[in-house]
Amino acid sequence: MRFLLDTNVLLWFLVNHTRLTSNNSFRVLEIRMEHLRRVAALPLIHRDPFDRLLIAQSNAENLPIITSDAAFDHYAIQRIW
Repeated sequence: MRFLLDTNVLLWFLVNHTRLTSNNSFRVLEIRMEHLRRVAALPLIHRDPFDRLLIAQSNAENLPIITSDAAFDHYAIQRIW
């Protein structure tokens, strides 16, 4: 299954945090114009520009996002954790 990772989750993975397994592979999702258009259309609930880009990418790519940030719940995406 494919997921989009918030930075905190990626850092947990890199330090072998107990909440994550090490049986994963990663690929970088490039920023596309469609992602930027969706960022511009998002309501200003979450003001962090990097998180807004992740929200837009999650929406555009139809990928659930793994993050501990509950502010993501205010958008039309699937948040895990």
